[in-house]
Amino acid sequence: MLHTMNPNINKKERIASVVVGAILLGDGLLRKRKKLIQMIAGSILLYRGMSGNSPVYRALDIDTTYKKSLSPSNIRVSAIINRPRTEVYNYWRHLENMPLFMSHVSGVEVLNPINSRWFISLPGNIGTIQYDTAIVHEEEGRMIGWKSLPGAPIEHVGKVTFEDAGADSTKIDILFSYQAPGGKIGKGIAQLFTPVFQKQVRKDLENFKWHFEKGQYV
Repeated sequence: MLHTMNPNINKKERIASVVVGAILLGDGLLRKRKKLIQMIAGSILLYRGMSGNSPVYRALDIDTTYKKSLSPSNIRVSAIINRPRTEVYNYWRHLENMPLFMSHVSGVEVLNPINSRWFISLPGNIGTIQYDTAIVHEEEGRMIGWKSLPGAPIEHVGKVTFEDAGADSTKIDILFSYQAPGGKIGKGIAQLFTPVFQKQVRKDLENFKWHFEKGQYV
């Protein structure tokens, strides 16, 4: 048994803690120069999510099994792609292409023109999670906005915009906002997690730039 006390963390927050903990721990372990604080934080979050108990919450008399408070955190990344805007947009709009340059995405199943199901590989091959998203706003050739649907381990919304950056170049701008579990405490977790996630998004965009400019696409 991982705990002997009643859980004081709701199910959604537990899932988010496991996901964030796995990413922090995995990223810390994979670095050439190990980050002890990051690995400790990841381990604590994994225990927190698996046990459903937070000693800090208990000390502060917080119980999110019946009430939650989430704080938004934002990530923004951009790049110039040396391809025409319409061409770049059309490729991005076919979400089945995402796993070709997003290392953490193992698959995307398009359910209909609006909804899709994403399969995410956790660091260290410890497992895969899945969640559904919906496109909530779209300007053909210029912008795609989406949000996660109920059941996602981490609530998030985002948009990607495409702007002309020259005769045959496109500026891609990605804005991603997610909800950190646990109010102020969760906000602290998010501040530790955000640089790791932002690094991953930037790497994915760099992969897309190389992938697309080299013509490694259909």
